[in-house]
Amino acid sequence: MKDTTGVFSVDLRLAVRNRYQQRETMEEELTEQQVYDYTKKYEITDDEVLDCVAVYQLLANGDKGIPNRDIKGALQLLKLNPRDAEVESMLEELGARGSIAGFEWFLYIYVTLKKADHTKDEKILQAFEIFDRHNDGYIDANDFLLNLTTLGEPLTEQQAQQIVDEVAQDDGRIRYADLVTAMGLWH
Repeated sequence: MKDTTGVFSVDLRLAVRNRYQQRETMEEELTEQQVYDYTKKYEITDDEVLDCVAVYQLLANGDKGIPNRDIKGALQLLKLNPRDAEVESMLEELGARGSIAGFEWFLYIYVTLKKADHTKDEKILQAFEIFDRHNDGYIDANDFLLNLTTLGEPLTEQQAQQIVDEVAQDDGRIRYADLVTAMGLWH
């Protein structure tokens, strides 16, 4: 089910989608009280708990849980895109050797990385506010292009133009919240 690049295949994504459609089965396996307890403990929604259950049940190898090598892919199915080092750090913190044995450990990793992802995005948004001349959530595409080719580790004009073309609107502005979202997909 896993392709050679380490990213889950379309077949696995379809299997997860089918599992989501069978929520009645999942709810029988996890009581309403357990779902409620997880939502309060981890400050997430019922749907997030059930999505984690679906992915965990799909990938878990019996009592052994999800193999460590599949944790990143499992998190990607849940719309997170953690770096390898982040996943390895979490697994090391939990002392997971070979696999994540319990669902709650998997849920803990999901919540921790989701919150870290959200914090990074907020800091990036704050950095873009410096370039927001009108304080309206937008930056000028030409100014952004100039900054990409001159500040920090400058990109080539072609690299910078590719980024701008992907996120700029027809009016020549970039909604930087959309840019931050796109950046998360690129790393």
